[in-house]
Formats: sequence, structure tokens, C-alpha cells
Amino acid sequence: MRLIFSTLFCLFTLCLSAQNQWSAVMTQGTAAQSYDYFYSLESASTYISDQLKKGYVPTEIVYGDGKWYVVTTYTAVETTVSWKWGPDFPSDWIKGEWDNKKYITKVTYGNGAWFVIMATDKNVKTQSWGTRDTWDGMKKYIDDTWKENSRYNITDLAYGNGIWAVILTVMETYEHQKFKASESFPSSWIQEQYDDKYNITSIEHDGKQWIVVMTKQATSKGETAFLPETSFPTSKIKEQWDKGRRINSFIYYKKEENNEEQFKKYLKDGSDHLNGKYYNLAIADFKKALELYPSNASALNNLAWAQYQAGYCNDAMESIDKALALEKTRYNNHTKASILMCKNRCDEAVRYYDEAIRLYKQELGAIKESLYFVDRAKAKKCKGDYSGAKDDLQEAIKLEPNNVSFKNELIEVYELMNKKSL
Repeated sequence: MRLIFSTLFCLFTLCLSAQNQWSAVMTQGTAAQSYDYFYSLESASTYISDQLKKGYVPTEIVYGDGKWYVVTTYTAVETTVSWKWGPDFPSDWIKGEWDNKKYITKVTYGNGAWFVIMATDKNVKTQSWGTRDTWDGMKKYIDDTWKENSRYNITDLAYGNGIWAVILTVMETYEHQKFKASESFPSSWIQEQYDDKYNITSIEHDGKQWIVVMTKQATSKGETAFLPETSFPTSKIKEQWDKGRRINSFIYYKKEENNEEQFKKYLKDGSDHLNGKYYNLAIADFKKALELYPSNASALNNLAWAQYQAGYCNDAMESIDKALALEKTRYNNHTKASILMCKNRCDEAVRYYDEAIRLYKQELGAIKESLYFVDRAKAKKCKGDYSGAKDDLQEAIKLEPNNVSFKNELIEVYELMNKKSL
């Protein structure tokens, strides 16, 4: 096992990190509901597919503390659902799904990806969306849209990567709406709207202010908006479920404060979990570190290694490519090679192991870690270069003369060489 940690030196007087905050909105309802969390969007996607087979549709998804939280809610109405994620807002895909009579039900951003869910809904007449890089710009876009067609309702609002996104929908029945921006959680304003039969439709935070959208209801629904707290509100959710309320929204945001030590703690926690083979926990730790310093090559390399060890080879490849774009070291070249082996791309893996060994020698002289030779031997054996694999294993045995597994590997390579010569 090898990890690299880099010490950060601030270029400014203050180093900005973040205090994580969670909130949730739960609304009166009777439908069966379930939620779970996942360390990758692939796993979250599999969960959504499995829940759809049981009649549960995805009604909320949010990223926070290194995990994707997914809420699914039972519906007796036949519904077709599709979803897509990626680094860019999927405008072309949305247009194609509109042509298929699907409409956006949820949009969110987290861990470098936009995630959009679309579903069939006979109550929708038409739909539009827009993005702006400031809330003031978004507010103007919403006001201008309402002037053109006052029947548009805000059905979702999201913030991520410095971009605001809004979904505007014309439904069969128009419902009046209000929205408010506030630096502090606007609990008094929310309560005033509750008293006037409004419920929360969307709530978001951009790290500086809250934006709350509320919609007039014909009949007031009981609803609770949790005050922000630093941990996910598991016990409060259970308490409200027992009172007949269902999850409407999760909100996760980061409030800036001065605290560089948190980054170092996440790296140490990730290292400890990785060494203990708690790979999913390590992944979450390294992702938290990267939320604070997204361009830290060492944290990206460590994340890639944890993802590789957990078997998430596609995620690992994405992470290590980001690390290599920032910095090329013996560590991240070795990680890249190992991930290539996971994808059975043996020729490419050998080239990256070669580069890792070259950089090792350049930096430290003679190689003292057998891992580099053993891993390259496996890649050479995979591509049929048994002679090269033999040489690497012999080098590894020089470093660890009593390692039985290395000797067994060497015997196996000799057998393969003999078969090849026949």
C-alpha cells in the first residue's frame, strides 16, 4: 500500500475551507418511501433501477459528505423514468427526452457532475429551463419568464459549479408561488407562508445565501423544514416519518470558514480507512478533502487508488486522469497502470509501470519497493511477455528473498515459458 500526502501552504493570509451543513424538508403524505446513500453514481443508478421495478420512482437526489443520497417514493401511476449525469448540463439530452414526452422532475449537482431525472407526467403542459451564473441573473430570468407566461411554476432549483439552474413548468393547474433569498435560514418567513397555506417546492443554498420557493396549496399540508445542522438528520427523518410526513427535499451546502486542518484530517482519515480496507469510507474521506481543494493531485491519486481497490475502475480512471493532468509522479503513474490492469489493458499498463519505475529511480535511486516490480511482472505476463515478467519477479525476490508468493509467481511464469517454447 502506498499513499502520498502533500502539505498545503496558503498563498494568502487566510485559508478557506468549509463547514458542511444539512437540512431537509418533510411534507405530509402517505406514500411508501425509502432512501439510501451511495459512494458512486453508478451504484445510485443501480438502486434507482431496482426501485423502479418495485414501483418506487426517484423523487430526490443530493450529494454531500462524499455520498449520494437517493429518495424513492411509491406511485401507483405508471411512470417511465430516465436520468443522465455528467460534467456538463445535459441540454441536448433533455430536448430529446421532451420529444419522448418526459419532463424534468429533479436536477442537482455534486462531486463534479450534474444529475437530471426526467419522467412521464400527464399533468405537464410544457416545460423550460435556464442557467445563470449569479442569483441576481437567475431572478431576472424567472421574472422575465413570468412576464411572458405567468402560468409557469418553478418546479426545481439547483446550484453547482458556480451555476444556478431552474426548471419552469406549466401544469394543468396553476399554483401561485413566492420565493425569498436570505443569508440566514428564513424560518420566520417560511412559517408566515405556512400560515397562508404555502408549502416549500424547492430550497437551495449557494454557500452564501438560502433561496426558498413556496407554492400556494388549495389545502394546507403539514410540513417541517429542519434547521441546518452539521450531520445528516437521520433521527429527525425517522421521527417525521412516524408522524406521517415524507421527504420533500434534502439540502447540503458548505459555509466558508477558516480551517485548513480539516483538509489534513480528511486525508488522514482516508489513509486510515484505506489501510484498514474500508474502501468506501476512504472514498468518502478523500472526496470530502477534494471538496475543499479540488485540484490537489495527491488527494485525487489517493481517491483513485481507493476506488480501484473497491472495484470502481471507471470512477478510478476518471480520478487518476485528473491527478495526472495536474502532476506526474511515480505514485499516480503506478495507480494509472493498476487501473488499466483492472480494465485488462495490459500493454498500456506496462508503459505506465515503466514510467513509474523511471520516476522512482530518478527521484530516489535504486528501487526498494518490490511492489513496482511485481505489478509490472503481472502486466507483462498478461500481455504474453513471460521473459520480462521473469526478470521483474527476480528483481522483486532480491528485495524480498523469503516471499513465497513471489516465488510461486516465478514458477508459474517458468511453466508458461516452457509451454510457449513447445
